[in-house]
Amino acid sequence: MNFTPTTLLRLVLGFATVGAFPPGVAGQPVTAQDSAAADAALARLGELAAARPEPGSTPTQQDTLKWWDRQSARIVGPAEDFYSSHPVDPRRWRAVGFFLRSSLHATDVTVREARLRRAHQLADEAFGAADISDDDWQQVVEWKFYRTLQDPARVVDGVRTSSLPRLRALLDELTRRVPQSPRLRGLEGQYVDVLLRQDEPAAEALLAKLSQSANAGVAQQAGGMRQLRSLRKNPVALKFTAVDGRAVDLTALRGKVVLVDFWATWCGPCIAEMPNVKRVYDAYHERGFEVIGIALDKVADLEKVKAEIVRMNVPWPQYLDFENPRNRFADDLGIIAIPAPLLFDQQGLLVSDKARGKRLEPEVARLLGLPAPVP
Repeated sequence: MNFTPTTLLRLVLGFATVGAFPPGVAGQPVTAQDSAAADAALARLGELAAARPEPGSTPTQQDTLKWWDRQSARIVGPAEDFYSSHPVDPRRWRAVGFFLRSSLHATDVTVREARLRRAHQLADEAFGAADISDDDWQQVVEWKFYRTLQDPARVVDGVRTSSLPRLRALLDELTRRVPQSPRLRGLEGQYVDVLLRQDEPAAEALLAKLSQSANAGVAQQAGGMRQLRSLRKNPVALKFTAVDGRAVDLTALRGKVVLVDFWATWCGPCIAEMPNVKRVYDAYHERGFEVIGIALDKVADLEKVKAEIVRMNVPWPQYLDFENPRNRFADDLGIIAIPAPLLFDQQGLLVSDKARGKRLEPEVARLLGLPAPVP
């Protein structure tokens, strides 16, 4: 639920407890009307930030990007207005958080660059603010982490080499200030993912260390990532009852090439990728290709999952975890972002965790011993 983002920035927002400083300018009295207006403005920002496209309403990635472009335009103005109009209200940093996340979604390059410049200024101010709550500060750290991770100017030969010290510094500061932060789980996972591409032994050593972390989420994430890596040498074993009642056991699929697709109805890139998976499935299923879906939706969204399956005409079985608030298979394998396509060979060994888009069909054809598809 690398989401995101797209899938990469989580957009689940909550309100911090109202601080001791009322809205208004220092030294000036604050009226009940001012306070009520501030409360209403924050509530409205929360409603806007919580809005999501309905499943089926954004069937392509382009449509998803357009939806988020319109959404961001509705948020950034009111968010900065709140920050400017309430200079001694600690909740202004919550408004900054709304601005930071919305700054990422403008499709116009000039608009996006201008918003990002302002977002970096606000993030730096918030990071060092004395009156920012731990919750708001963690959101700022998370935003700075992902911006560092995705800074295109830092990419050298496809690897973000220079970002590692800055990423580590942010994680260490977050660990120092909020050692039990739930955000550390995903952020440490992303850091390890980058480190694996540059220094695999160092990444393995870090995973071993993190698996003993006092932060239970971090320990579980590291253990899951170690388990996923072990599947390159040890056959996968995954068994469940699908939402349509079918019994699924990957050990019974030995001899088949299997794609285990982690997705969700709320994940735009997942929905955009589904037609490609369906196309490859239709072309190679009779030759030994199977697909298994793992939906990371909540149990309450079961009907949405079923509706999307019908709408996309997906024939393969789907799993939804009815017993745990988090999906147990995603936790067991350290899945940190979706879509997460895990491709297994005929022996049940993991051969790729990036088989999507243009990479999927050639990999499937190669594993089945078939000619490479014509581009």
